[in-house]
Amino acid sequence: MKKLFSLALAAALALSLVSCGRSQPATLFEIDQAYPAQLTATQEAFTFTLDLDDPEALVGSTLYQGPNGKITLYSVKNVDSSGTDLTFLCQGVLEEGQAALISAAMPDPAAELVTMRKAPVSAAPAELFALDYDAITPEFGKKGNSFRLRLSILDPKAAGQPGNRRCTITVSNLLLTTWEEPAEPKLP
Repeated sequence: MKKLFSLALAAALALSLVSCGRSQPATLFEIDQAYPAQLTATQEAFTFTLDLDDPEALVGSTLYQGPNGKITLYSVKNVDSSGTDLTFLCQGVLEEGQAALISAAMPDPAAELVTMRKAPVSAAPAELFALDYDAITPEFGKKGNSFRLRLSILDPKAAGQPGNRRCTITVSNLLLTTWEEPAEPKLP
């Protein structure tokens, strides 16, 4: 009985020693808290056409897909003669010891106060439509972040005419945040 207890104790001790190492963060929020971040503007972009006669047609569509994540049109709301709100979800990539997220808007890790960096956005035709940021998530969620753009109709009468109900939206120079676990210090 003593021998069996000793074996069980030894196994439990060995298991606890193995699990005492640093656990890997499981979400982007945890990674952002644990690892240093670096933010860079990229040459990546996405463009899509929104049909104001069927504004929800692209909801759920992946508008950008790359090695550092994807951007999906999550919702189209508040559609009226003045414009509409477009919400996007950005999903990053998590791997052991590192992560990446590409988005149009992110907190700048180099800033002392919470400062949001935003990628340039545009709507065409420019004489009918304007586009700007309406809301940005300042923190990372489980897999990424989100941002909302407000598409404004500058000339409701002209935008109501047949042929003027389509708007081309471009988000350029997407922002990339990367995190990497710091290297273990080498012992002499």
